Amino acid sequence: YDYQLVRLTEGQMKEEHEALDKADEIYFKHSQLKKQEMEMDKKFEGTKATLNMYKQSFDKQKKSL
Repeated sequence: YDYQLVRLTEGQMKEEHEALDKADEIYFKHSQLKKQEMEMDKKFEGTKATLNMYKQSFDKQKKSL
């Protein structure tokens, strides 16, 4: 096999650098969104548990009337 060293032009190097920066930015945003999604899921589960507790309490009070 003949391997040739490929040299990027200054413009190509700049484009590659910008593409890598953009990929880093997208990865960071994705990871932040994933973290926020997990936090919201946790809050939702807590709220749902509280709602169920109130519902059970309400049902007991209703039966005792």
